[in-house]
Amino acid sequence: MVKFIKKRVYNLDKSYKYFYYQVVNNRKKRISSKKYHTYLKKIAKKNANILPMILLKKNVEKYLPVSEQVGGDGEASNDFGDLLEKIKKYKNNSNLKLGKTYVIDHNLVQDENGEMKISMQTPTEFVQEWIKRLLSNDTNNIVLLYKEEAVLLGTIDGKVRKGRNKIKEYFDFFLKLRPSGKLKHIVCEEICNGSVAISNGHHDFELYEGDKLSTVSARFTFVLEKAGSRWEILSHHSSKIP
Repeated sequence: MVKFIKKRVYNLDKSYKYFYYQVVNNRKKRISSKKYHTYLKKIAKKNANILPMILLKKNVEKYLPVSEQVGGDGEASNDFGDLLEKIKKYKNNSNLKLGKTYVIDHNLVQDENGEMKISMQTPTEFVQEWIKRLLSNDTNNIVLLYKEEAVLLGTIDGKVRKGRNKIKEYFDFFLKLRPSGKLKHIVCEEICNGSVAISNGHHDFELYEGDKLSTVSARFTFVLEKAGSRWEILSHHSSKIP
């Protein structure tokens, strides 16, 4: 990795001058001002030709046309190579490169009249999504469903956990038990003009401790808060059914 450093050095009379350095593999070498600024211009020109990619994803009935999603001529691309050629042709820039890719989860659907609208998950669908993520064995994916300062009282945990980091610690442990399960019953109610939802119910999980399989029936309460076009967990309590 190459870095460039501009350092101001003061004299005893409080005047100053600049020294310029090039750093390659942690080895610093002094260079001239002209060389320093020439390199910076090259880097700026290169960065100007790097275009970030945006991918829209969602299991919906139909997507918006490409032209309405991200602009352009509305043509679909078969793959990244095909897309890059289309962008180069459109911008008339053969030096254009694809930069970082941003994957955006959206809720755009087309209704029976052909109009596009934002589809909000119901609280029940959200809880089903939570179970689906739990069975995916991806802790980070589970924790994203919780607000930054959410509270969790886990099914087989004696602690009150506040914040995503503490919640992640619980699911790191829980997923080692290789859970599988399903939703058995749920009752949901939206309050505060639809900005908050409370979901109560119970689910069954099969857990492995070593080679021993056990079934845990648990009751739960999710307190969900609306964040834009999606729900986030504000508080989650689960305990074994006596």
